[in-house]
Amino acid sequence: MFERNMHTMLVPVQQLTIGMYISDLDRPWLDTPFPIQGFEITSPDDIQLISDNCEFVYVDVKKSRLNTYQPDRHIAETDSSAKSLFTRPIKRSYQTPVATYREDQVYVNKHSVEEELENARKTYHNTKKTVNQILNSFKTGRDINISQAKEVINQCVESIFNNKDSLLWFTVIKNRDLYTSEHCLNVAILSIAFGRHLGHSEQTLKIIGLCGLLHDVGKINIPLEVLNKDGSFTQEEFEVMKQHPVFGRDYLLKQPNVPSEAIDATHYHHEKIDGSGYPEGLSGSQIPYYAKLVAITDAYDAITSERVYQHVRTTLQAQKILYEAAGSHFDEELVKAFIQWLGIYPPGSIVEMSNGEAGIVLSVNPNMKLKPRVLLLLDEEKNAQPQRIVDLYKIDLDRHGNVYKIKASHPNHSFGIDLRAFQQSSIIKNMKTEEANI
Repeated sequence: MFERNMHTMLVPVQQLTIGMYISDLDRPWLDTPFPIQGFEITSPDDIQLISDNCEFVYVDVKKSRLNTYQPDRHIAETDSSAKSLFTRPIKRSYQTPVATYREDQVYVNKHSVEEELENARKTYHNTKKTVNQILNSFKTGRDINISQAKEVINQCVESIFNNKDSLLWFTVIKNRDLYTSEHCLNVAILSIAFGRHLGHSEQTLKIIGLCGLLHDVGKINIPLEVLNKDGSFTQEEFEVMKQHPVFGRDYLLKQPNVPSEAIDATHYHHEKIDGSGYPEGLSGSQIPYYAKLVAITDAYDAITSERVYQHVRTTLQAQKILYEAAGSHFDEELVKAFIQWLGIYPPGSIVEMSNGEAGIVLSVNPNMKLKPRVLLLLDEEKNAQPQRIVDLYKIDLDRHGNVYKIKASHPNHSFGIDLRAFQQSSIIKNMKTEEANI
């Protein structure tokens, strides 16, 4: 039960500002779309979501930090002291790329999502081939082609700089039978895109991408009956599974020209902030920064994937799990930044509108993430209809004259929508283009 104290004040939603910490609502949390109980307002999007669901809220004055957060700022690599996205310094290890805010630069998209999608498709498949070659090399004891791995990561970085959303489209497609290879690829893409949001330099993003690409190579040495077990591990099986970071590190140490950051991320991505992780039980600032970052993207992709032992879960469910583990399993500041970056409706999400229509999120305006561009595929009765794009940011209306709003997000294959089949079709190529720099 929430207990209000002397630091808490009741605030009408019309008076909310960025920096306020929302400690309670005028209704039960479970009756709202908020993935977490208690959060800081970090954007106009947050205010809009609160206003759509509440008449007033309770603000914790002591936890509020007004006029301190500046979203989506470029962080340039320097030799000065580090600052986090939330003004409190992240505890960083010796591996951390030191960074400070640059007030004069922000990353902007060079292409629209439609213009970049075909290049993103090619980049995804090229990188997927390289991941399979790396895993096969590990399995047969051969050296990996690190030059090729760096080249495809460079392509991923370039695509994400061209448009932050296009390559993310492909990470929402999950193939249970190809989990390890697709997981490594998805973690690389998610890590690069998250790093772009954090403002890391292009060179740092290339390192981050390699960390994600190589982080789970050690799983090739785990017996399939353990790796794909349907149900909980026995203690003995879990001890076997806990060896995959060590297998990966030992293999990469023998490879020429593998960055030390990627080796550390492979070895330490299952360490936890409270020291309860493996393989060495590191805690807090002992864990390398790149391992902390990859730990979050690794967990997010795993949670939203269908496995033999779990059903696929939505973005909202995954964010709630990450938030509840922030400060114990994951770096708290990075989790907050990850949730702020990803938003509730990331590109490729299947969404249902308030009038019953359904479609796929095409792209997200970083300044209003609750109002994305959506390609509508199904009518109110969930029957196929001529595809059309609605822009919630521009307040498009449905055929009844009502403003389009998103009711809920759903996993792949909901309402018969197959993201893989859709992406392989020519529909996306025929859609109108948008302004690139949104």
